[in-house]
Amino acid sequence: MDDLEKHRLCELVLGMATTDGAYCAAENDFFTRLLARLGVASEEDFVVAPISVGSRAAAVLKELSPEAQKEALELLIATAVVDGKVVPAERRYLDAVCKALGVPPEELEQRLAERLAES
Repeated sequence: MDDLEKHRLCELVLGMATTDGAYCAAENDFFTRLLARLGVASEEDFVVAPISVGSRAAAVLKELSPEAQKEALELLIATAVVDGKVVPAERRYLDAVCKALGVPPEELEQRLAERLAES
């Protein structure tokens, strides 16, 4: 995955984390771990503008490689459930993303249920 795709992943994850108008400690921790995993030293070194509108996220996802699309969806689902619940704004974001990627609603439901059961 190239640097642009890494940056887009961060924009998407931060967008999901803030789409409900709140940014909790669990979401911040998740984002900080993502930056470390991607090899970004700190948030100060990496300016990220969150993509917090589902339709914009869907458009950005279509520009990514299939590998990055798959990882983005996993990260977005993980971000949505990191605080133990999925609020309506997060669900709308995920619905838009899944529609763009051709992921059936039933698959999203199953993946969300599995992730929520793990948390």
